[in-house]
Amino acid sequence: MDINLTYQGAMSAQNTNKNFNNPTIDPLAGNEVEVTRNGQAFKLSVSAYIIKLKDETADFFARDINVQNANPSDIFSYRPRDQWLVFSQYLNDTNFFDSLSKEEMVNIESTLQQITEGLDSLTQTGINLFGGVKTQLDSYEAQLELASSSVALNYFSDKFLTGDIKEGFDQLTKQCSLFNAVVIV
Repeated sequence: MDINLTYQGAMSAQNTNKNFNNPTIDPLAGNEVEVTRNGQAFKLSVSAYIIKLKDETADFFARDINVQNANPSDIFSYRPRDQWLVFSQYLNDTNFFDSLSKEEMVNIESTLQQITEGLDSLTQTGINLFGGVKTQLDSYEAQLELASSSVALNYFSDKFLTGDIKEGFDQLTKQCSLFNAVVIV
């Protein structure tokens, strides 16, 4: 599985796919935007503008500190603070969400967020968005978070998944545990 740094969840991916990835229909064709760069004015079609924006977005994500420090053989190293997105992207890539309603999709992703929230905080310290102070978990707390999340991911897999999707998800769970075990040490 290749990590998609622009992936922000199944709902977002489905909306993007509906609007921009249909090769036979370009809903924005013919629309133009005038932009100025280095003192020169350019007219871009909206579709060309979107392609340029996607390229700039990819460049932005490439400069992310987690991406720069990532281990190419460990997909979780690209998203150490949003590990649920790795699981969600896997489920999205395997078309798991295609048969679900929007509400079911949101519930599944919310569950994945809650399961991995403790893992995401293993290395986070400092002040959070609400002014609260986060402290690094001690070794025992971190081990408990890892064990709890691993069991919850396995339960999720047993309850919701079957066949090849389950097998792949279980492999991801093992990779997630290995990634986080190194963080704890």
